[in-house]
Amino acid sequence: MGQSLADSFATDVSLFKDSYSIRNKCDILIDSDNAVKPENILQQQWKSIADFKANKLIPYSWINGTVYVKFTLQNSAAVQDTVYLYPGNSFRSITLSKISATGNFIDLKDESEEDGFQPILLSPFEKTTYLTELHFSKRKFNSLSLQLIQKSYL
Repeated sequence: MGQSLADSFATDVSLFKDSYSIRNKCDILIDSDNAVKPENILQQQWKSIADFKANKLIPYSWINGTVYVKFTLQNSAAVQDTVYLYPGNSFRSITLSKISATGNFIDLKDESEEDGFQPILLSPFEKTTYLTELHFSKRKFNSLSLQLIQKSYL
């Protein structure tokens, strides 16, 4: 994708036209005890999602806990861009927050309830890290796919 090594974990939304998997560019935190607090979440032991073998279906142990996914997006274009996050299926709730430069969380309005797609608006030349809090529904066929989809592709 032509990104520098320093930005290898940032996904440039201006470089893809339809959908793009961000799975290998995410960190994940599994809070099976629901004990993580917002004030210390960034100091927890995050792992690369590539370390987990949950390619198709998630482990059953994730269903009762909270799964956090952290990823960075950038828009290298001179125009605003909207992409849609599709984390997978089936969720009770999806919370998406921007992480500010000071480490504060800015919650984005949940627009994923109807179809599972959460819009993310990026200003020209913006680079932002996001935190997604996921609560899976109790189903045998839950998946974590972590796709970004361009607005024009939907």
